[in-house]
Amino acid sequence: MTRRSKLLLGLGILALVGVGLWLALRERQSPREQILESIIALVDAVEAEDVAGCMRLISPDYRDSKGNTRIILRRLATNGFREAQSIDMTLHEPQITVSGRDATATLEAAVTAVTSTGRHRWELELTFTFKRERRRWRIVRAEGWQHLSGQW
Repeated sequence: MTRRSKLLLGLGILALVGVGLWLALRERQSPREQILESIIALVDAVEAEDVAGCMRLISPDYRDSKGNTRIILRRLATNGFREAQSIDMTLHEPQITVSGRDATATLEAAVTAVTSTGRHRWELELTFTFKRERRRWRIVRAEGWQHLSGQW
């Protein structure tokens, strides 16, 4: 092994140790904080009309009371974002309950969408059911939004 190879190997090992220490010592977020962060990321993705950003937060196991699945949600979001010129969401502080790898968040939200047919505003009472999947909380069920489907 050449001197340069040894130096690069040493630097690589040092970098790995540094990253490992940083991960071990960083302040860990509570499940409630992680779920709140997921809700904020979902709102940001909706306002940005970012289908992929929304879908990162939806579990492959998603199914709601109306029979919607993750595949249907993707189609609804794609069509809805295509029609909307802008979307704005305002949330009230969610009530979050965590039980092991499951959690529920209930919140009130105001949604305003501008489309070719005008400005539309809805007041929603939302309930999200989360499940811890790998290292992230994902939505496995969401209730309170279904009546909006196709309204603009």
